[in-house]
Amino acid sequence: NSTSLNITFSQSLISSVLVEIFNVKGELVADKTFITINTGEQLIKLDDFQSLSSGIYFLRFSSNDYTETIAFTNVK
Repeated sequence: NSTSLNITFSQSLISSVLVEIFNVKGELVADKTFITINTGEQLIKLDDFQSLSSGIYFLRFSSNDYTETIAFTNVK
């Protein structure tokens, strides 16, 4: 089975979006840059967390002058 995480947001400017995933030690374990080509409501679907072991992770989402960090749990 594949685990996915969906991030929805509203984009007022065309820009790149950086998604970074950190483990509880603060180590970067995954990252991906998305280029947003449209303004308005956006959906980023992060698929295939098979490589991440079970545990608590922190996802940092950055776009333009906005940054948000959320915690999530990956369960295998």
